[in-house]
Amino acid sequence: NRSADLDNFVAACRRAIARSDASLAVELMDRAWAALKRQGPFRVGIELADQVLAIGTLACGAASRAHWVAGNAMQLSGRDSDSCQHFEMALALAREARDRHSEARALRHLADIRLRSGQAQDARAHYLLAMQTASSLRDDRLASDIHNGMGNLAESLGNIDDARTRAAFPEHQHFTAEGVRVWMTHIAGKPPRYTPEVLKELRTTATDLFICGHSHICA
Repeated sequence: NRSADLDNFVAACRRAIARSDASLAVELMDRAWAALKRQGPFRVGIELADQVLAIGTLACGAASRAHWVAGNAMQLSGRDSDSCQHFEMALALAREARDRHSEARALRHLADIRLRSGQAQDARAHYLLAMQTASSLRDDRLASDIHNGMGNLAESLGNIDDARTRAAFPEHQHFTAEGVRVWMTHIAGKPPRYTPEVLKELRTTATDLFICGHSHICA
């Protein structure tokens, strides 16, 4: 029974916190959060993380994990500003503890926050650094999770986008992904009859993959 397991983990975590048993409290917090992030309530994850962080004997690596849980719970609750502070702490403590897995996790979530706030270039830098770390660890699950975030990174302007999007993204997006030179834009004409401006650039710019939208033109 998942609900019973969750209740047991939460209760056991609180008992470990009351005894100031830091290592056990962190382990039980992680297990409780694995269930809470699927079904909630997220506030319990925040409460457990805050209580774990109040243990005076907490090592850097353990504190990084607690800040990550707090940040994750706040992020899922829509509190990006608060979660960002916890992820920044999780990142700094993970680096101090030389915990590269926790470092990559924190970078991935900070990238998500940067992207949602319109800071596309900062988000890209965080994602790439997280991916480099995950690749060096040969952690396929973590790398896949980072790839999911990066799938939202490259964006070009549409013809009805708002001012916030126009400030964050260009009309034409040029980038290289895993050695593939990509050009992405919105309106380019109907393939293969592209607009003169697009045709000129396709002939003069090295591009391996060209992506365009405005699908009703291309139908």
